Amino acid sequence: EGGWNGTSMAGPAVSAVVALLIEADASLTVDELEEIIMNTATPLTDGDYSESPNMGYGYGLVNAYDAVSSLVTGLGTLEGQVTKDGEDLEAPTFEHEAPVETYAGMALDLTIQVSDNFSIASVELQYQDANGDGHTVEADRISGDYKAGEYAVSIPGEHIDGDSFTYQWVINDFGNNEVTSDEYVVAVEQGITVGYSEDFENTPVGWTSYGMNNYWEWGEPTFGPGKAFSGDNVYGTNLDGGTSLMSVSNLEMPPIDLPEGESYLQFKQWYSFYMVNDVATSLGYIRISTDQENWERLGEFGGDGESDGWIDGEIRLSQYAGQRVYIDFQYASLGNMDKAGWYLDDVALSDTAISSANQLGILLQQNDRNSLKNIKAEDILETNNTKENQSKDNNKALETDVKNNNSVPVKVSSQTEDSKTGNKSNEANTLPLAASVSVLESGRSVNTDPANGTYTMSHAAGDYTAVAEAYGFHSKEQSVTIDADGTTEANFILEEIDQYTVSGTITDEATGEMIEGATVLLVEDANITPVETDGDGNYSLTAYEGTYTLRVVAAGYHRTEVEFNLDGEDTITDITLEPLYTIPGGEIGYDDGTAENSRAFYDAGNGWAVKMSLPEGEDSGIVTDGVFQFHGTDWPSPGGTEFAVEVWDATGPDGTPGEKIAGPVDAEATRSLDEWTVVDLREHAIQVEGDFYMVYIQTGANPN
Repeated sequence: EGGWNGTSMAGPAVSAVVALLIEADASLTVDELEEIIMNTATPLTDGDYSESPNMGYGYGLVNAYDAVSSLVTGLGTLEGQVTKDGEDLEAPTFEHEAPVETYAGMALDLTIQVSDNFSIASVELQYQDANGDGHTVEADRISGDYKAGEYAVSIPGEHIDGDSFTYQWVINDFGNNEVTSDEYVVAVEQGITVGYSEDFENTPVGWTSYGMNNYWEWGEPTFGPGKAFSGDNVYGTNLDGGTSLMSVSNLEMPPIDLPEGESYLQFKQWYSFYMVNDVATSLGYIRISTDQENWERLGEFGGDGESDGWIDGEIRLSQYAGQRVYIDFQYASLGNMDKAGWYLDDVALSDTAISSANQLGILLQQNDRNSLKNIKAEDILETNNTKENQSKDNNKALETDVKNNNSVPVKVSSQTEDSKTGNKSNEANTLPLAASVSVLESGRSVNTDPANGTYTMSHAAGDYTAVAEAYGFHSKEQSVTIDADGTTEANFILEEIDQYTVSGTITDEATGEMIEGATVLLVEDANITPVETDGDGNYSLTAYEGTYTLRVVAAGYHRTEVEFNLDGEDTITDITLEPLYTIPGGEIGYDDGTAENSRAFYDAGNGWAVKMSLPEGEDSGIVTDGVFQFHGTDWPSPGGTEFAVEVWDATGPDGTPGEKIAGPVDAEATRSLDEWTVVDLREHAIQVEGDFYMVYIQTGANPN
């Protein structure tokens, strides 16, 4: 019925697999059932979650066949690589901004942009620690893909001391073309002290943020206060929007060496926190530590919900006189309902107090009238609030951990004559392919990793036929024997299919005139971009050899389809179009526009299809407009106005949607119960035969 999702469907599916397992072996324990289901699940990954298991898809898609097979015949592994002939002789390139300075004992986060013509195999950072010991750390990709991405690594604070810190990058690609950067030297400062001030106008050195759903950002605010207290820039929780997620976001200052005597942390702050029955669901805390492991909260801000403008903040630090300390600003929230959160400006260390605590809005620890503790959130908020506790198992976690490490760029380096490059070509003279590998007898399949062409598949033991397939390549089969608890390797080198060109002219059947602007496409291959005829009616398409249907669509003409072959040579196919002689057909009404209910999808890409029937006695028609009505701006909130229109035929089972005729056509909604949204479809020459469906497609996610 169009697909179902969520735990309401996952629960029954997993329960059914459990029933099959118990039928095969009634002695299985709950722990054994869980282990079998996790070990036989089909791994799921994407651009955000590149390894499995992950926080996006867990262990993957439950696999009943492999789960039961593991009990009946045993389970083995089929793995290998799918490639094509070719060589990777081009070395990767990179861009890197090195910091001018950092602080002793404080972790240093570094990022680098790397790109390659085929795939990036590894990005490593090499450095010597304060004791002279060498280290090589593999960087994690935090954005992009295997061809072009941003990579990050974090150097532990205990490795940074002395007067300077030196490092270099080593990058390798699929063809083993290695690039080594120049050495970068970063000055190491010992710590800040009384007299320090930071107005955030320039990149703040030594400030770093991390945490669960980390919201801290540095820059110019467009949300919240709308402007800084002084200058242009601040540190704030999401500069361009609200803070709706549960969060523990920590903004850590550079290390502080406090002198003997009085000392105070002073700053300007602006906050807006959501209140429930006079209790703030979010608060700002000042925390201090002498070892970056054990933290104490010195004070809290925001229990009254709104600061009503920029106000002073101050914390006395004199009880830590003569010590090195670490201070962070912790934003802790159970969900701030898109309130702005906490913004900071003009942070300073002084030996003179500016006012009393009561005048500064400090809520002392003994007064927790509006504290998050009242709603028993402490255990949640103390989770994942240190760098050491941040998960590095998936790219999302690493991205929030390093996104706000601030370093002053000293130099941008890319591959030049000064870079040390080793061109070691791939010995096999092959290149990786994005392909699928299937077992014909079971129908089981898996996709290769496009970065290196490798694949792995758990499968019941036995003798099978494996086949590798990739778009634009001839498929290849291979007989394999999979042993229980064993690993079988099957590698494939695929041969590319020959390409040829179909070309010709599109003319008017009645007048013989050339038709400009007609759309020409190949029905069987959506990877071939449709083209439009030029002023002389000419078109040209290049495709792999095979039999195709050429479809031509032009405003004012009947849609025409012609079959042709690309077999060993280019071909010329001229097509004439029959003019469309139309009379007004009127409006097909589904609803009178009276609002009974409104709905919105959570995920983008979903849609509603409304069945339309032509007027009695009519067998075909041209769809000129789609007419929709949308709810007002009060719901969903904030919602949006962008959507898409598609037209489908009714050739599916029992008259359900069968094949898409046209679309998606981008459109913009008028959100009003008093006005219709009319989408002009005339230029698309949408011809329908009998019943059809007008389809609304939601293009934006999470409207509410």
